[in-house]
Amino acid sequence: MAGKSRVPLFLGAAAALGGGYYYWTSQGGDPKAVERKIEQDAAKAREHAQAAYDSAKASANSASDYGKHKLEDAQNKLEAERKKAQSEIQAKIDEADKKIQDGASKAKGWFGRG
Repeated sequence: MAGKSRVPLFLGAAAALGGGYYYWTSQGGDPKAVERKIEQDAAKAREHAQAAYDSAKASANSASDYGKHKLEDAQNKLEAERKKAQSEIQAKIDEADKKIQDGASKAKGWFGRG
C-alpha cells in the first residue's frame, strides 16, 4: 500500500470498534446479549432493505405501466390519424374518378357514341 492513504482503513476500524463498544456497553458486557442484539439489528436491517426493494420495484412497475399506457395512446392516435388520412385520400381519388368518368361521358356525347 505504498503511497496510498491509510485513513479510510483507520476510520473503518474505528467505526467497527465504536460499534462493538456500543453493543458491548448497551448489553451490560454480556457476550450472548450482544450477539442477540446484533442479530436483531441485522434482522431489522434486512426487513428495511426488503421494504425499500419492494417499494423501488413497485415504483419501477408503475413507471413501466405508465410508459406502456402512453405508448398505447400514441399508437392509437397514430392509427386514427392514418385512417383519417387514408379516408381523405380515398375521397380525393373517388372525386377524381367521378370527374374523369363525367368527362368521358361528355366526350362520348360529343363524338356521338353516347
